[in-house]
Amino acid sequence: MSWVKIINDFSQSNERILNFNNELHLVFYVKNLLKDHYNFTCDKGIKIYDIKNNKKITKDKFFYWWCFQRHEELLKEEETIFNNFNLLKNKINETMNKLSKIINEESNDDQNKVKMNTLSKKLKIEAEKSNILINQLKSFRNIYLTKDSMDIFLSCLKILLENA
Repeated sequence: MSWVKIINDFSQSNERILNFNNELHLVFYVKNLLKDHYNFTCDKGIKIYDIKNNKKITKDKFFYWWCFQRHEELLKEEETIFNNFNLLKNKINETMNKLSKIINEESNDDQNKVKMNTLSKKLKIEAEKSNILINQLKSFRNIYLTKDSMDIFLSCLKILLENA
């Protein structure tokens, strides 16, 4: 499952109002995004279970996954979104150039002017959608980047698990 889908599914199903300046809220968010990858429990410390590989892992192994594998997955999704948008943009620009030539030849071609306006609006909407998706992925990619910040995440996760 793509990270965009995971993020959007959580956003749609979550009933809490989250403030990402609040550390426990951010931990709640991350924990829920990772629920298909890792199960976290607290028994005299945080235990991490890798769901895909069906085994317990260390905090260091989790941090490695977080910094390299997850990071690469997110970058690939961002690149795919960017490339798909650029393909669409090129097709729309190509069509708009053809319509522009027709309009220049036939000065009163209102139908093609409407088509150009529609394509321009479509391009703007798709640009906004792509930017939103890329920014969501980028935001998730750029949290807990250091060992110290990961230790804070795990510490707050312990609080969350003990009080959930």
